[in-house]
Amino acid sequence: MTKPDGLNASFRGTLKAITQSYTTRRDKITQLREDVKEVHTIMQQNIEDALERGERLDNLVEQADELRDTASAFHRQSGTLKKRMCQRNVAAASCIIVLVLLIILAIVLGVVLTHRN
Repeated sequence: MTKPDGLNASFRGTLKAITQSYTTRRDKITQLREDVKEVHTIMQQNIEDALERGERLDNLVEQADELRDTASAFHRQSGTLKKRMCQRNVAAASCIIVLVLLIILAIVLGVVLTHRN
C-alpha cells in the first residue's frame, strides 16, 4: 500500500539506509578533510619555524665570524702594543742607567778633582 508521499514501506527503508550511509560517508570525508587541513596547517608552521631557526643560525654564524675577525685584529694590535711598550720600557731603563752613570761620573770627577788640588 502506498502512503500519501508516494513511497511504499520497503522502498522507504532502503532509501533511509542509503541516505544514512551517504551521510555517514560524507561525515567521514568531512572529518578527513578537516584532519588533512589541520595537518597541513601544522606542517606549514613547522616549515616556518625551521626557516626562522635557519635564519637565526645564519645570524649566529655571521656574528661568530665577526667575533673571530675582531679577536684576530685585537690579537695583532695587542702584540704591536706589547712591542711598543717593551721599547718604551727599554728606553726608560736606558735613560735611567745613563742618568745614574752620569751622576756617578760627576761624583767620581768631583772627588778626584778635589783630591788633586
